[in-house]
Amino acid sequence: MKTEEKSSGGWLSWLTAVGGWLLCAAMCLVLTIRLEVWPRAYDFVFPAVVAVLFSNILVFMFMASRYGAHAGKLFRAVCRVCLSEGALLLLLYGWGRFFIGA
Repeated sequence: MKTEEKSSGGWLSWLTAVGGWLLCAAMCLVLTIRLEVWPRAYDFVFPAVVAVLFSNILVFMFMASRYGAHAGKLFRAVCRVCLSEGALLLLLYGWGRFFIGA
């Protein structure tokens, strides 16, 4: 009797989810550093950035539980979340710098 061995893509899914979360965390960190120059903007936007950062944990856990078996689907979902969060953080940066702090 032969037993078939299947290669697992679990490590790739784990790496994708953790890498995406780290990328989003780095974007939040860069935003907080860039807004330190404008104290009023920093005071107002910082709680929003922290809320985005910690809600990412739940978002990435949900995606990993839903698409963890399919590395390709998980990668596409992580890319969509990173792009949309990047756009959100860019809007927060513009809002904080130009409308509150300038």
